[in-house]
Amino acid sequence: MQKQMAKRRTFSNLHTTLIALLLLALAPQSNCKRLYYRSEQKMRDYPDIDLKNPNRIETEEQCKHYLCKYGYLNCNCTTFIIPTSEREKRALPPIIPTELQVENSYLPDQSVTFPPVLTTPSNQACNTAHIKRGYEEFQIVYRLNVSGHCDGMTKMFMSQSRCGQPDLFDTEDLANIDADEKYDEESSYLSKHDPSSSEFSSEEKDKRRFKRSSRLSESPSQKSVLIRKRQLEEFIAKEEADNQETYNSGQSTREKRSFNFVVTDPIGKLNKDIVTWRLMSAHANPSIQVSVQNALLAQAFQYWSEIAPICFRQDKTSPRVDIEIGFLEGTHLNCYKQFDGRGGEIAHKFHRDVHFDKNDPYTASISPPRSSDISLLLVAVHEIGHVLGLNHSANQASVMNAIYHRHIRGRFELSPHDRQEITKMYGPCTGKFDIVMDYVRSNGSARVFNTYFFRGDHFWMYENMHKRTTYGGPKLISDKNWNGLPANLDTYVHYFESDSVRRGQITDHYYFFKGSRYYKYDSVRERVTQSGSIRMFFGAGQYPAIPSNLDAAFYEYSTKLIFFFKGDMVYKYNYQVTGEHSCCAERPRQIVDVFQPETPADLYAQGTSITYTTNLDSVYLSWTSPFTLYLIKDEHAWKVVGYNVNRPYNEANYGVRYVGKWNTIWHYICETDCPG
Repeated sequence: MQKQMAKRRTFSNLHTTLIALLLLALAPQSNCKRLYYRSEQKMRDYPDIDLKNPNRIETEEQCKHYLCKYGYLNCNCTTFIIPTSEREKRALPPIIPTELQVENSYLPDQSVTFPPVLTTPSNQACNTAHIKRGYEEFQIVYRLNVSGHCDGMTKMFMSQSRCGQPDLFDTEDLANIDADEKYDEESSYLSKHDPSSSEFSSEEKDKRRFKRSSRLSESPSQKSVLIRKRQLEEFIAKEEADNQETYNSGQSTREKRSFNFVVTDPIGKLNKDIVTWRLMSAHANPSIQVSVQNALLAQAFQYWSEIAPICFRQDKTSPRVDIEIGFLEGTHLNCYKQFDGRGGEIAHKFHRDVHFDKNDPYTASISPPRSSDISLLLVAVHEIGHVLGLNHSANQASVMNAIYHRHIRGRFELSPHDRQEITKMYGPCTGKFDIVMDYVRSNGSARVFNTYFFRGDHFWMYENMHKRTTYGGPKLISDKNWNGLPANLDTYVHYFESDSVRRGQITDHYYFFKGSRYYKYDSVRERVTQSGSIRMFFGAGQYPAIPSNLDAAFYEYSTKLIFFFKGDMVYKYNYQVTGEHSCCAERPRQIVDVFQPETPADLYAQGTSITYTTNLDSVYLSWTSPFTLYLIKDEHAWKVVGYNVNRPYNEANYGVRYVGKWNTIWHYICETDCPG
C-alpha cells in the first residue's frame, strides 16, 4: 500500500512538472527568462494543481469570463458571461451591477434575476484595449509576466481556488505591490544591555545580549502552530462542554432578514461592538463534526478580535443573529451568487453572511495533510475579513489575498498588512491596565524577559520586536500560567541584585500586590511560594508603613530602593535580601515633586484634565533597549526623559514628558471575550 501511494505521489509530482514545462514552452521567447523565474517562484508558492478541478481555465472565453466576474474590466462585459446554471441563463441586464449596487437595491423577499457578476458598470462595450488592460492588471496583481494576453501562467493562476468577491484594491495597496512582504512570525528579542550585572555600564557588559524569549523552545512557525492547535482544543472543549444542539437553522426567517441595521457605510464597516454569529444546522459541513466546525469558526473570529476592538459571540438560540454561516452548493438560499462545484470559487460573503462551497474538500486540520484539501480556518478568517469591511489585498502575505494561500498553510497568522488595514477601519483597542511589566529571569547562562500586560483576570504577553501580542491571547491568570496569583492585582515589583559572593549570579525577588497582601513568585517553580500582609512584611513596626491597595511600584537599581506609589505619594523603601527591611529612605513625597513635568503642558494628558501626579495604574521600567521608564494612567502614558539605569538616580536630571495614548506605543492589546 505504501509503495502504491509513493508511486502516486511521484506521478503527481511528475505531472505537475510537465505542466510547468509545457507552460514555459508556450511562453513568448522574449519573456522566457523572466517567466521561468516567476514560474519557478510561483510553483513554489502554489505547487499543486488540482487535477480534479472542473473549473480549470483553458480557453480565451473562460479568461474573459474571469476578468468580467472579478472586476478587471471597466466596460460592459455582459457578452463574456458563460452561464453555469438555469438562473444565469435568464436575461442579463444591459449593464452588470457592482456588488454594492446589488446589496443596496436587493430586497430579500424577491427572487434574483441577474447572475453573480461583479465588475465596474459601464455602457461602453468592451474592446481589445479593455481586455488587454484587464489581463495586465491581473498579471500585475499576481506578479506574473505582464503580457496582456491569456497565456499559460495566467490560466494557471485563474484556475486556482479563490474567494468569490471581486478584486477591488486600494490605490495604496497597488502602489506598494512590490514591497517586501516577508515577515518573521516570532523571534527572540535581543536588547543591548544587561542591567542585572554589578557593572553593566562597562563596554564589555554592554556587549552582552539580553534576550526576550517565551517558554516554548520550538521554531517560530512551530510555535505559532502549537499555540493555535492548543487554542482550537480549548474551543472544542468549550463547545462540547456547552453541549447545546438547539440550533436555529435560519431557514424560517432567512428570506425576511433585514440587512440594514449593521452595515452603515459603503465599505461595510460594522457599527456594533458585539457581533453574533451562528452555523446554520441545516447547512453544516457533512464531513466535519459540528462541534469542531463551531470551534474552528470561533477561532477564526478570534483571529480578528485579537487585533480589533470588536468581539464576536456565538448564538445558537436567538431567532436572529448578525452573521449566518453555511456550506451550500450551486444556487442557494436567496443569494445572488452561485457556487461552481469543486475548485474555482470556494466561498463568498453575502451581505454579512458567509457561504462556503459544500463541494470543496474542506478540512478541520490547521495543517492540511493533502495539498488538495482546503483549510476551513484560513478561508473562514478571509471571509470574516470581508464581513468586517475589508477588500481583497494584492499583498501575497495577506489573508485577504483572493487566491487560496496553499503556501502559508500550517503557519497561518494575520500579516502586518492585515493588522494595519483593520486598524485603519476600526481604530486601535483601548482600556486601562492593572500592571505593565517586564518579567526578567535567568535561563541557564542568559537573562531573558517577556513583557506582560495584566487586566482583571487575564493577561497578554507582548512581542516587542513585532509590536503585537503573542498569538492566541489573552490568557487567564488562573489557567496554569501564574500559579497562585489572584485576579485584579494592584502592582508588581522585581528586585534584582548581583551576588557579591557568587560572582556573576543574580538574586531575583518577584512580588505581586493586591489589597493588603503580597505574593512572592518563584520563577523556577513558576508559582507563588510565599504570601502575607504587606504591613507585616514590608517594614513591620515602621512609620510610615507601606500602605495597602497600592497603585504602582518599581525597583530603582542605582539606589537599591523600591518606589511604591499610592494616591499622590511616593514611598522609597529600602529592601534588604537579608536583614531588616525599612521604610523609608526619606519621608514620603508627592509624585509631582519626585517626577517633575518637563514642561507645564506635560503635567496633563493632551486635551484632558488627566494627570500622572495621582492614582497611577502602573510604573513600567521597559527593558527594551534603550531602557525607558513609563508612568501609565488610564489610556495615557508619560516617559521619564533622561532616566538611565546605568547612572545614579538624580530626579533633578529628569523630566516627565507626555508621549500619548498607550496604544500608540503598544499595539493590538485587545479583549476577545464579549462583556456580560
